[in-house]
Amino acid sequence: MVKNTNGGKYAKKAKRSSLMQPIQAKTRIVSEEGEVYACVKKLLGNGRMEVLCIDNVVRQCHIPKKFRYFKRDNIVRIGSWIMVGLRLWESNTKNCDLLEVYAQYDVDYLKKLNENWFLFGEDEDDIIGNDSIDFVDERTQIMNELERNESTGAAEIDLSDI
Repeated sequence: MVKNTNGGKYAKKAKRSSLMQPIQAKTRIVSEEGEVYACVKKLLGNGRMEVLCIDNVVRQCHIPKKFRYFKRDNIVRIGSWIMVGLRLWESNTKNCDLLEVYAQYDVDYLKKLNENWFLFGEDEDDIIGNDSIDFVDERTQIMNELERNESTGAAEIDLSDI
């Protein structure tokens, strides 16, 4: 019997599927009345979240079932950029529906558009959802002081300081 050197019945099909690049869909931009960009502030659970819209209004967004379950391109986290549709037929204007979740390459494309993105934390001081805490090691701080003193030609440092 001849030895199988090619990998079996499905070898070519498996190899071709691993070589295909993921298809990047065209970035959806706001085109109709009632569609606005938003940034996720808080996940409330039960298919709802709190979003800050680009018109500087905090709304409650409802997530439809097609976005609820785990899909690679539909992951909604705090700080994610999304497109929401306002519920114009309701008297309560604080409700909206999720229409689109933007990936990072979509966000970079949207930043090129002329909008007021500073609401979403694009200003250098105003970052939503990112509280920075710096942990400092005492040894590295002392070593940095030693290096600074050596470079400036300062007097000797007491060994009791170390």
